[in-house]
Amino acid sequence: MKTSEVLERLPREELQNLLKKSDLKASLILIFNWLLIASCFVAIKLFPEWWVWILSAIVLAGRQLGLAILMHDCCHDGFFKTKWMNRFFGKWFCAAPVFADLDRYRTYHLEHHKTAGSDSDPDRPNYINYPVSKASFMRKMLRDLLGLTGIKVLYLIIKMNAGTVKYQLSYDGSKTLEISLFSQLKNLVVNLWPSLLIHTIAFYFLGLHYFLFWFAYLSFYMVFSRIRNAAEHGSPIDSNDLNPLVNTRTTIANPLERLTVAPNYVNYHLEHHLLPSIPPYQLKEFHKKLSQLGVLKNSKVAKNYGEVISDLIKM
Repeated sequence: MKTSEVLERLPREELQNLLKKSDLKASLILIFNWLLIASCFVAIKLFPEWWVWILSAIVLAGRQLGLAILMHDCCHDGFFKTKWMNRFFGKWFCAAPVFADLDRYRTYHLEHHKTAGSDSDPDRPNYINYPVSKASFMRKMLRDLLGLTGIKVLYLIIKMNAGTVKYQLSYDGSKTLEISLFSQLKNLVVNLWPSLLIHTIAFYFLGLHYFLFWFAYLSFYMVFSRIRNAAEHGSPIDSNDLNPLVNTRTTIANPLERLTVAPNYVNYHLEHHLLPSIPPYQLKEFHKKLSQLGVLKNSKVAKNYGEVISDLIKM
């Protein structure tokens, strides 16, 4: 079944309702994410025990991923009603805190939507090698937890912003570019000043507690990002088919998973690929309607992320 055929099965009025955006819902979701972030720093200030730092880092990493997901929704102009709100809040309150670039990400990501299920997909290196052996998967998790992946990613973020490496979120750094040192420094200032401004302000107010951000970012955030990324397109029914019904997976996330690997409705990824302009807060309802129509009966819909991980590992 083609995407157009799927949408034709939905009554026009229902489809229009699903596409309705709400500034109130978007604002509440964004505020909720930032309140959770603030609570992590409050927790370690009030209770400076090591285990509080660990728990706070886990929750904070889930919200770091949450901000990246909201940036993704803003890049589709599918979060707030207006383009300027998606651009403004997407840039300053979602992208910049996690060293992302809304505009470049938008260009990159829209190409992913056009080409997912083909060799032209820029995200393909992130998922095409799944399933992997259990030993390989555990090594990936260990590198993520130890910060090795995070250091590599941060290094390549700097290189991409300097303009010496092509912008790509597989972070392999294979496509290098030759530019002058002056141009590199200029690019770094132009591309990273929003992030540097926000983090300077954060350090000023948080002091040493600010380093919780880096603890979370370099470890648990990398773990959650890898699992989320692989869950969307790893080990699909057919990775060489442009149809989202066979190249994409949806996962029904439980509360703990929504706090960590699946914030802000990102788990409804198949639905998102079928209708990228739908607001994230409408994806659950869209999933329900598609299920009622029997559209997803032959697609990959995992019961939880444990099932996804089992699918990503060779038995």
